[in-house]
Amino acid sequence: MRKYDIDLYKKKLQKKLDSDRYEHTIGVAYTAASLAMRYKYDVNKALIAGLLHDNAKCISYEKKIQLCEKYNIHLSEVEKENPALLHAKLGAFLAMHKFNITDKDIISSILYHTTGPFSSAQRRSTSTVFFKSRIGIICIESAPFLWLYYNLYLAMFQDVYH
Repeated sequence: MRKYDIDLYKKKLQKKLDSDRYEHTIGVAYTAASLAMRYKYDVNKALIAGLLHDNAKCISYEKKIQLCEKYNIHLSEVEKENPALLHAKLGAFLAMHKFNITDKDIISSILYHTTGPFSSAQRRSTSTVFFKSRIGIICIESAPFLWLYYNLYLAMFQDVYH
């Protein structure tokens, strides 16, 4: 298993993100890691995915579009009209090229954390879990999490139904 330099990632993110976004990111990372621990998934992958999921969030819309064009990242008409959606796609690219992340589960988590997978093949091979909490939206992208949404749903509403 690859060792990730979490402290280095945190330092880089602290420089790139505003304080509210950084705080959100740390919360998402630790919550994702906690959920992974609870549901026996790779804690490091979940932590890194949570930590890097918004790494491009504080880049201006104009700069996001420029960077996507510079790196030949395809932009749909919807993305051009709604550049807020680009932070996931650009963030996945930056995770690979600026943070040296090569793990496909981590990259998929970042790429799909706002929209989910698009094609039916992607939907069959992966599952996206969006978990709203007080710290924000947590998304964990990987086939082993297919059943996690159901478990989280039950856990969240357990008191309501019992």
